[in-house]
Amino acid sequence: MCAEFIGQGCRDAQRQAVRPLDRIDEIAVDLGIAGRPLIRIIAGFGHREIGNRGKMRRNPLPNPDTEGGRKPFCGGPLFFRHPRRPRLHPVDGTMHGHGPSRRHGGSPLRLPKSYPPSFAHLGTAGSITFPRGGFGGPIVKSRSYAIGIDMGGTRIKGGAVTGKGKLLGEHTVPTPTHGGRKALLATVESLVRQLQRRWGVPSGVGLALSGVVEPDFGVVYLPGKVQGLEGLPLVPSLRRSLRLPVRADNDGRLAMLAERRFGAARGEDWAVTLTLGTGIGSGVVVNGEMPVDEGLQFGTQAGHLVLQSDGGKACLTTCIGTAETLCSCTALAMAVREALQRGIPSRLTETYGRNPHSVDFRRIVDAVRSRDQLSVQEFTRWTGYLARLVTTVIHAYGARRVIFAGGGAHAADLFLPSVRRWVAQHTFRYPPHRALKILISPFPDHSGVFGAAALHLPDFDSPRP
Repeated sequence: MCAEFIGQGCRDAQRQAVRPLDRIDEIAVDLGIAGRPLIRIIAGFGHREIGNRGKMRRNPLPNPDTEGGRKPFCGGPLFFRHPRRPRLHPVDGTMHGHGPSRRHGGSPLRLPKSYPPSFAHLGTAGSITFPRGGFGGPIVKSRSYAIGIDMGGTRIKGGAVTGKGKLLGEHTVPTPTHGGRKALLATVESLVRQLQRRWGVPSGVGLALSGVVEPDFGVVYLPGKVQGLEGLPLVPSLRRSLRLPVRADNDGRLAMLAERRFGAARGEDWAVTLTLGTGIGSGVVVNGEMPVDEGLQFGTQAGHLVLQSDGGKACLTTCIGTAETLCSCTALAMAVREALQRGIPSRLTETYGRNPHSVDFRRIVDAVRSRDQLSVQEFTRWTGYLARLVTTVIHAYGARRVIFAGGGAHAADLFLPSVRRWVAQHTFRYPPHRALKILISPFPDHSGVFGAAALHLPDFDSPRP
């Protein structure tokens, strides 16, 4: 209805030889909508107007470019200071006057299905980007978000994260065990494109990887974990195929970055993150910084700290009794399976008989909640090792806050009270009454995704020296 009144006002202005915009302003005041963006949108009409009888009627206003020798511009958005001067650059929001009308050979305007029905969004620049050629191309959502990819030994997680720490969407696929390096590259690329189709072009893609990671290359040293990942130029390959900024880092360090930016380590200058999963990852904040040494490993190897040198199992490092062999989720599952293999009675015996590998951390935790004797015994031992690891990293890095993440954090209600009591009794600190906080990540399953995305989000200071 507003457009109908304004269109009539433009025709009246031509008959009365007054400027159409002046007449539009008068009508806008009468309608009580003066100053709204809608007036500026509708006001962008062409330098000629179709009369009631279908004849081309010349605009009575002088052409500002005729005297200067410039060729009059036809078919384009107008500059609002003069009704006949073309706007040479695109504006934020919709534009009127692109090409001929349907009556004169043009095609009807077809808005995409995703186009918002209201104009309220036009008040925020950057929320939607319109192509230079009008609506001929697809609308691309220009959000302040990045894609984070967390590549694990069994699953690859991807997520779209905003600068405020909101997870817009996620997708998880199995880590390819066959197909070699090409399969790994194709899987990661497909995951990124799937998120990009849903949320638009991101500011970049971050990769959370295990082992020693060179940010502009990928994994440079990773013995015995994900086959084909070591030495794979993952970052440059994805940069070429996706045509997006791509960067990688160690998954434990990125978990700390996620907590520092969005989670439980905000405002804390001395903190450690421990991710409990297949192994144990770690990241540290020391005096408000995330230092990286020349070997790219500082603060990421807490899982290789020796907790029990006699009678333990061999670690990837060939050491005996490291944290990964004693208090990772895999360590608990292996301890329970060994006991079941020896014939110790348990409610998990039948499950173990059908498929030994199905006795995993989640099933054991469920058995602990059901007070299965074997599961409770092994879980109590596992909790003691975990408490010793927390005490060790506090002494090593001077941490005042320790945050658990990963799949093991879902059992925090069973182990966290015991860990807190042990640490309070066995930690040497000054002043003696200084509190030590041991917390659970607000996003235990997506710390790697959040940290990887944070590499490309605004207001982020890189931990690189």
